[in-house]
This record gives sequence, structure tokens and C-alpha cells, in this order.
Amino acid sequence: MNRLAQAALATALGFLAGCSLFRWSGYPDSAAPPQGRFSAVELELSTVPARAPAPELPPTEDLPRTLYYADLGPDTIDVEDYPAQQKFNYGFFRLQCARCHTLARAVNSPAQSRAYWHFHLVRMSLHSRLQREGPIPPDQVKAVLDFLEYDARVRKIDDRKRFEARTEELKRRFEPTLKRLLEHMQTSPQPRLIHGGASEEP
Repeated sequence: MNRLAQAALATALGFLAGCSLFRWSGYPDSAAPPQGRFSAVELELSTVPARAPAPELPPTEDLPRTLYYADLGPDTIDVEDYPAQQKFNYGFFRLQCARCHTLARAVNSPAQSRAYWHFHLVRMSLHSRLQREGPIPPDQVKAVLDFLEYDARVRKIDDRKRFEARTEELKRRFEPTLKRLLEHMQTSPQPRLIHGGASEEP
């Protein structure tokens, strides 16, 4: 290769290198949108209102397990003076009545009637059939009912004044929680109701 060809090749390579450096040095790309302006896609997306974040649950109580004033009360019963059979039944009560909610809800419930508790145990048993725990065995249902009937007589009838005083105290404590529950329900996103056969426009 003669000197003239070498000089021409060197000039061409130098020109290409210079163009590359000039392009990489920050010269704006003609295909890119100018700075300070938005492309049509960006402008369209920017006009869509942002979805409001879901309101946070109140941290002071365990929601949604704290749904009733009874949930704020004690979750144990002093059965030291109960008959041996009722102490045995108490174990089934603790086992079965804490499956779906706090045990305190059952401990502090004002319900006294065996028929009332029987209804709820049947409902709980039906609910448990759909869960992993399975239905409540009939012998345990009877044991729980026997305990609840005996316990209602001891704590809620014979010692009514003390039980009612505790109930009023729990209701006072529950008032702030109830207020927070209502506020959460009012501020949570509500489902849209669509009439039958109607379809939303895309």
C-alpha cells in the first residue's frame, strides 16, 4: 500500500473516531424527545389520576380479630374450684372455641342459654367442615355445651354483678376501637356495583 492510500485510510479512521466522540459527548439524539417536553405516551400516562393507597389498619388493636367488646377481655377462666368433669370439659372449650376467633369472645360473651351456644357450635362445626380442622366431634360438642352451661351459672348468674361490671368496662374500652373500625370501613375502597347484563366500557 502506497503512502497516499495509507494517508487516506488514516484520515477516514480519524474522521469516524471524531464523529463517535462527538456523538458520545452528549449531543442530543435526534430520535429522542427534546428535554423539558414529554412524548405522547408519557403525556397520556401522566394525565391518569394516581390510585389512592388503601388506608392502613389502626395499629392499636388486632383487627379484624377485635370485632366485639368481648375480644378485649380475658381469654381464660379460673376453673380451680370447678368440678373435675368441668375442668376436663374446659380443655375442649379452649380447643374448639378458638378456631375462628379469639377465645376471649366466648369467655366474655353475655350468652347464658345452652340452646344459644348449641346453635353457634353447630354453625362453627359447619364452618369447620370447609376448613382443614374438620367438623367438631359430637362428644366434644357435648363437652363444650356442658361446660358453657355450668360456667354461665357460676360466672354470669350467681356472680352477675361482677360479670356485668366487667362487661360495661369492656364496652367502654371498645368504643375507640369501634370508631376506628367504622372509619376504616368508610375510607376503604368500595366495590363497584354493576347491574346485571351491563358491561363496562373499556
